[in-house]
Amino acid sequence: MAFQARWRELKKAGWTSKKPTGLSVDITYLRPGKTKKDVRGQDYFIGEEELMKYLDKIDIAALEAKKKARRDGSANAARRRQAGNAAVARKRATKDSSTSEPGPQHPPPPPTSNASRVPDHPSTPSSAATGPAVIHGVSPHDTTVPAESDTEDSSGSAEDLQASRRNLDAAFEDADDSDDASADSDLDADDEGGVSAREDEESKEYLAGGGQSAEEISIVPQPTTTQAILPSLNLTLRMTMATMRIRRLTTSILPKYNYPAHSELRFDGELISAIGGVASITSGAVPDAFLKDMGEQGWSELKTQTPYDYLMQPYEPRAPGSMRVDYPNLYDGESGPTARALEAASTPSGAFFYFMQPALWDDIAEESTDYFEESIDERVDGQHAKQVARERKDSNCKAKSRERIRDELLKAPPITGRELCVFIGLLLARSIAPNKEKLAHHWRTTEEGAIPRGSFGRFMTRDRIMHLSRNLHFSSNNNHKAASDRAWKLRPVIDALQLQFAAGYTPPAIMAFDEAMLPSRSTFNRMRVYIKDKPHKWGTKLFMLCCWTTAYCIRFEVYCGKKERAGESNSTDHKSGPAAVVRNLQQVFGPTPPPNGDMRLVVMDRFYSSVPLSMQLLTMGFYSIGTVRTDRQGLSTKLIPKKKKGDKKKPPKIPKNRPASIERGTFIVADALYVDAMRVLRWWDTRSVHMLSTGGSVQPDHIVRRDKLTGEQQEVMCPRIVKDYQTYMGGVDVHDQLRLQRYSLQLCMKYKKYYKGLFLGLVDLAIINAYIVYNAARAAANLPKMRHVKFLKQLHLELSQLSDEDWEALQSDEKLQATPSKEGTTARARRADHAPVPNDEWRPGNNNQGRKRRTRVCKVCSLLKGTSSARGGDSSTYCSKCELPTSSKKPMARRVFLCKKKRHTVKGELLSCFDIWHKAWRNGTLAPALKSGGKKRVIRARAPAIREVDDGVEEGEESESNEQSGNESSVEGDRPAKRVRPDATD
Repeated sequence: MAFQARWRELKKAGWTSKKPTGLSVDITYLRPGKTKKDVRGQDYFIGEEELMKYLDKIDIAALEAKKKARRDGSANAARRRQAGNAAVARKRATKDSSTSEPGPQHPPPPPTSNASRVPDHPSTPSSAATGPAVIHGVSPHDTTVPAESDTEDSSGSAEDLQASRRNLDAAFEDADDSDDASADSDLDADDEGGVSAREDEESKEYLAGGGQSAEEISIVPQPTTTQAILPSLNLTLRMTMATMRIRRLTTSILPKYNYPAHSELRFDGELISAIGGVASITSGAVPDAFLKDMGEQGWSELKTQTPYDYLMQPYEPRAPGSMRVDYPNLYDGESGPTARALEAASTPSGAFFYFMQPALWDDIAEESTDYFEESIDERVDGQHAKQVARERKDSNCKAKSRERIRDELLKAPPITGRELCVFIGLLLARSIAPNKEKLAHHWRTTEEGAIPRGSFGRFMTRDRIMHLSRNLHFSSNNNHKAASDRAWKLRPVIDALQLQFAAGYTPPAIMAFDEAMLPSRSTFNRMRVYIKDKPHKWGTKLFMLCCWTTAYCIRFEVYCGKKERAGESNSTDHKSGPAAVVRNLQQVFGPTPPPNGDMRLVVMDRFYSSVPLSMQLLTMGFYSIGTVRTDRQGLSTKLIPKKKKGDKKKPPKIPKNRPASIERGTFIVADALYVDAMRVLRWWDTRSVHMLSTGGSVQPDHIVRRDKLTGEQQEVMCPRIVKDYQTYMGGVDVHDQLRLQRYSLQLCMKYKKYYKGLFLGLVDLAIINAYIVYNAARAAANLPKMRHVKFLKQLHLELSQLSDEDWEALQSDEKLQATPSKEGTTARARRADHAPVPNDEWRPGNNNQGRKRRTRVCKVCSLLKGTSSARGGDSSTYCSKCELPTSSKKPMARRVFLCKKKRHTVKGELLSCFDIWHKAWRNGTLAPALKSGGKKRVIRARAPAIREVDDGVEEGEESESNEQSGNESSVEGDRPAKRVRPDATD
């Protein structure tokens, strides 16, 4: 039996306790009416261990006495039965002689062996009543003594009476033997470490009595109205029974439920039944009434640890493998950047483009161009109104007509992804060397003392930068989702970053979950919130899951508010707090725990921690540590007193500041009785700190704290859980410091439109992750870590020097390795990668005069045939780099012939087939799937046709019509005569 249960029983009997004094940490326990002046070990006891040893001796002595009494009782009962039989026989004989006629006297029957041991004096009813109860009838529980009238009518003769007595004696002896055997088995089980004999006897007494035993009555409180939701069997009683044995019984005696794969973290079977199964815990649907009942009865007695004894001992560092002891089955596999992310991070821009890929920038450029075209009328009216107002002030300034203004605006070329990256590179320079003036001052041509002139004009003109900045857009306003999704303005960027962040990093065993801020004070921002403890109090909140060692952001989520639409009025926020933790973990790890039973640790603050969340995370395969608010349901009311219904007195308040009577570092712990890995504690620093954890250890450790007044450092004792929290919680904070403390794109540029500033904040997220992955790649190559500012400078140089050829290489390289370097030598080398090469085959000229290069059908013209009015053509040049997949060994079958004439229009721009293949189609990987005659047209690799002539066999020239119908179309028609195609491969 646990000490808490024994002590409650002793308190009922009048025992008292006294707190430790001086340097002692042990509580003194006193018998009723005794003091410390009496005998120690008999009248008072110091510490739980000393008292439990004394109680164990009493229990063993009581069991031995009970066993001996059972054995002696069987012999005494036999003697009392024989004496009773003799008395009844004499009484019956006297009655028969007085009522019957006189006759010959018969001698009394000879005494039996048992009668020979009957004492001389007859047994009286009073003496018989003082002994053990005699069994009458067939029921072993029938202890009533029969009346004389019943005895007279029960048998008709002395022989029948003796026969019935012999049968009862045999039954009684069998019962005694079975009791002795059960007592022996109880003692044997206790010696072997099984269920103790005392517990077994208590359960027997409880069942035989039809109610609660003395100990149960002292433990179980009176039923409350909250038990209406529990099963028919009183949950409180059942939980109490489980509490008495939970530390001593093996898990084999518990009911078999569909537990998760983590056997060390099984919940108590009665708890699962009361809640409604593991599915209710996994879904977070724990009833409030159950949490209230758990707070009152589901926690152990409080345990207090004072710091003096621990701090007087030499400090022992934490063992390397202690984490797996404190957190069983903790994940110990590989973690960190993935192989593909490390491969892409050969340069700073390569790491950056891994997270914000060129395709994303192209999409942003396209949306920005569309937004410019949609708002052209509004721009024309605005500029015309300004010019008219200026003309009124100065007659020399003539206003332009609306048509002329429109024509000038439409002359601007479409925005490209390369230009946007150059724009980001210039903003990096603005963040490294801050300029608080407007962006246009970077194009200033004169110096002002020590203030240099602007240098941005070397990379891009001012008007072009202003055009990019003014028309920056990310998603169409005409989409129906724009009315319901508050983050729709940035949704494509958010989705792309979430995908790449998760794909570029293998989550570690320990992660931190916290909120971050994208600063924004715009009243038009419907996602704006206020958090008083943040450096930037107003902004858009992000839920972030970060690695505790590198501060890499594995997952982030933009908080859009508890109401999806403006007209809704929800009182409960189901998107924030614990729900956000579960939602983001499921996005990264999936809805089910890993089949191999690996566990991970999530560290969070009091905004998220709660008892239902900790239980839910256990079923998902996560330990949790976090500070907790004292108003959370389910916490121990012994540690955090709460007012009950009907109580007029308020519970005692927990002081915010540590009282002088409590030493700094003292902590009080309560363990959950039904979730073996859960505990709640209060740690006294300068203020009280409450923490809730699943897993971990409460072994004393220490942390270094700084005095706010003097600045001196001091070692303070704390439980190991607190030290784990202090060690692992800083992942999100470190990420925020890198993002906002010194070099931030979002803070170096102010926009009236809030979503543009938020976009720069998202770019900051990608830059920080790129910086972390880039340093990991350098560490893998045994190179020193690069400082943050040097990384940003290098990234600025690479982005601002991007050329069209560089951008084409980035679009065509899936690994994103072809990124510009500081010297720009790789960019010049890549210009020759994809170049038109003249065909090396010749044919006779017209009228057999001279010779000409053989031509082949252009792949782009053949595929786009029929989609536009432009006529396809042949080409005598092919790409030096691109090849078609084929099994043919002839090099001619692999060549991609492309014409250099501008015949076709793609997205409103007239391009050559060579540019369409490499830019729009990304080296043919994004070629459109078109149909001709109801069948799909595909690009096919074929060897040149062979023409049979009179003087031999030679390779002939393929006509445009034959190449188009046979080479690029999947429609198989009749072949011209005398043509042989030795190889045809898709």
